[in-house]
Amino acid sequence: MDCEYVWTAHEPAAQKTGLPQEVIDIVKYRKPVTAIGEKEAVIIQLGRDSIGKHKVGSDTFARALKLFENRGVVNIVSLMGDYAATTMLLNVADQHIRPSDKALLPLP
Repeated sequence: MDCEYVWTAHEPAAQKTGLPQEVIDIVKYRKPVTAIGEKEAVIIQLGRDSIGKHKVGSDTFARALKLFENRGVVNIVSLMGDYAATTMLLNVADQHIRPSDKALLPLP
């Protein structure tokens, strides 16, 4: 959703929890998901499809259900929707990062 504020606030937290920089960069720079684990790839593809295309492909959905079951898929997509809504509000309000922070999202 290209929200500099959200990226700058959350990328360091993701790193601290142990999410590999490679996975972060795949999302950040919209790289292919071929070189990462299946779970990470499916989560990223769910987000790309649902937010970018407004529809999730049958194959991606079937893989997600197999890996995460119904409840897991609902939780993942709900979290994505929550962040999408938050990002929309921040973008509409033209929320900027603090002057002391370094922007972590590349310009589109």
